[in-house]
Amino acid sequence: MRSFLGLFFRRKETAGNEAVLREITQGVYDEAMEMDCPYYLQQVQDIERAGRGLGLMGLAGSEWQAKQWRELSIPLVNFSNTRGNVEGMANVLSDDKAVGQLAAEHLIGRGYRHFLAVGETGKQWSVERLRGFVGQVEAHGFPVEVVETDPASRQTEPSPAAYAMALWEEVDPHLRKCPLATGVFVANDWLAWPIWLELEERYPERAFTTALLGVDNLHDRLFDQRRTLGLSSVMPGFRRMGAEGLRILVKAVQEGSDPAGLLLRIPPQKVYARASTAGQACADPVVSQVVRELWTGLRRGQETPIRDLAKQKGMSLRSMEMRFEEHLGQSARDLVAGMRIQLGKELLRETSWSIARISEHCGYANTTTFSTYFKKKEGCTPREWRGWEGKL
Repeated sequence: MRSFLGLFFRRKETAGNEAVLREITQGVYDEAMEMDCPYYLQQVQDIERAGRGLGLMGLAGSEWQAKQWRELSIPLVNFSNTRGNVEGMANVLSDDKAVGQLAAEHLIGRGYRHFLAVGETGKQWSVERLRGFVGQVEAHGFPVEVVETDPASRQTEPSPAAYAMALWEEVDPHLRKCPLATGVFVANDWLAWPIWLELEERYPERAFTTALLGVDNLHDRLFDQRRTLGLSSVMPGFRRMGAEGLRILVKAVQEGSDPAGLLLRIPPQKVYARASTAGQACADPVVSQVVRELWTGLRRGQETPIRDLAKQKGMSLRSMEMRFEEHLGQSARDLVAGMRIQLGKELLRETSWSIARISEHCGYANTTTFSTYFKKKEGCTPREWRGWEGKL
């Protein structure tokens, strides 16, 4: 019986691949519901079982896997960016160059003007992400140093701690040469989280002034959330990849055509901004720490007054204000006002919350106050802004 379309999972996927496939699979199933897919969807692990279906999609990341797939007489869709475009099948891939470009714009928008980019040798996704990042940074006229780490040197490490140490030893000499206020882009979360943890432990002052941005948004599934929850990460368009892949497969089955040779590059979804890129570039560790604490509190709906934060740091409110003016060129009050508007925009775009709920979460006394400040800053009301964003 050949009534199903197969989603291929190897019996033993790596943790990263498994998390990516979950996102892609969700995109497939969401699209299946939307289009009322006329075929059954099944997850398959056996290549022989896969060959009994009408079509197959999944990660064909190695030449051996691609060879097995090509021996099947059914339409094929590959989602793996490991080697880039794989011959003999349709390829729906993350636009990894665009991932790097989005990462650069995020860090530049935070005020950073010196950058470090960290990737892995021999990985096509890493090459493309670094290429996009470096190109975008250099287009703005800013310096950037590239570190390509060697994954083979860490494969035999006996524990996560040893793995983190081996990676840190490759990155640390380069990071120490960078200014305190440096934006660090790391080609995926698997590389970013050890750097994030070691940085906090070894250089606490630099940890507050350095912005660290990973890719794949996998830290909350792969690692200890209590330690890595603050890692900002670019989310590639995995779900849209799944949706596009299903559409290609259904069309090929219905038309009796072969989609081999088709290549789609899907742009990233967005940046999930967390504590590791909070606030603005600043070489003062105290100001940077306060800014991150302000961001964290705002996002949780628990804003802490500047006066209380100053007291916690053992200084007067006036002294704190003077340090903000010196290092950020604006008062703490103006910075918080900007944060509130930015958070409001994020919530308008990414949630279905009411304007009243967003106003309260962002620390405004009422909806009228929020709308007044929002219109003064953006030139439109929150409701109008949400409507325009939804059409983009």
